[in-house]
Amino acid sequence: MANERPTDGVADHLEHFWLAISGDQIIGSAGLETYGEVGLLRSVAVLPERRNQGIAKALVERIKDDARCEDVKVLYLLTGSARRFFEGLGFHLMTKTDAPRALLASAEFQGICPASDVLMKLALRAPDTALESARKDPRDAD
Repeated sequence: MANERPTDGVADHLEHFWLAISGDQIIGSAGLETYGEVGLLRSVAVLPERRNQGIAKALVERIKDDARCEDVKVLYLLTGSARRFFEGLGFHLMTKTDAPRALLASAEFQGICPASDVLMKLALRAPDTALESARKDPRDAD
């Protein structure tokens, strides 16, 4: 899906990327990079003609669920144009100099995102036990 967000580093974290699909068309995307107890939300995008339909919000909620199941305590993101959208989801603005050390090695912090992007964060609650159980692979049972 064409958008203005960089894709460097995505291939290293594909197991935590989600697509919204309608028919045979990708209409939205979102991904998660995990670094211990911190996560980086990235590549949130929705086709312009499909915006304002709850697609991005649903994708972010899915990423938040994944992050909780991976024991991520705080979710971060960089954005250039969607600050108000993410504020509506509970994310708070912070300075880039206060970014956790674990995120500094990510492709996004290594310069692929524009310097004008802002850093935001969201503290996550503990995972829902039922959701965590549902996400486990039944083949892993004892």
